[in-house]
Amino acid sequence: MSPPVFAASTRTPEQRAFQVCVSCHSTDPGNTDTPGPNLAGVIGRPIAAVPGYDYTSAMKAFAKTNGKWTAALIEQFVQDPLKLVPGTRMEPPPGVDNEALRKLVLQYLEKGAN
Repeated sequence: MSPPVFAASTRTPEQRAFQVCVSCHSTDPGNTDTPGPNLAGVIGRPIAAVPGYDYTSAMKAFAKTNGKWTAALIEQFVQDPLKLVPGTRMEPPPGVDNEALRKLVLQYLEKGAN
């Protein structure tokens, strides 16, 4: 009997890295059914600007002083959300102490995520 044949993964390393985020975020532009804000087009987008999402007052204040999300700012936030924005609801996702993982997540978001 031959061993089973499994389909090769069609996910890129960036897509696999983003899996640490999917329990709270989506990159599908129409998806609003997640605990965190939708991340479609997040890089370059104004901070705390997803319509209908209930941001904390801490995130709204952070938005007033920081303007738009950049890749560097997102990396800082993901690495230690509470340090960058005391009072945010976001907690560090698993594995974010790994710089390579963070870079892959950022590459995924920079590519448009879909």
